[in-house]
Amino acid sequence: MRQKSQSVRYTIQVQPFHLVGRFPQPLFALFSLLLLTSAAVMNFHGLTYGSILLTLGFICTLTSMILWWRDCIRESTHLCLLK
Repeated sequence: MRQKSQSVRYTIQVQPFHLVGRFPQPLFALFSLLLLTSAAVMNFHGLTYGSILLTLGFICTLTSMILWWRDCIRESTHLCLLK
């Protein structure tokens, strides 16, 4: 009887949404977008190292987007369960 109740518990979905754990990508995206915005303002005002920081902010934002979508695709295809 106990195995039957466990199998029923795993087949009944408590909620219709997939909840994920904590990931560092949102925090990395936040700081990379802050860097991108600050560097763009520095570059518009002609301050020193504005263009270098703008390039760095763009690269960090692009990296954040790539890592985030990589994890979304990995979770959607259940590849994270194969680790």
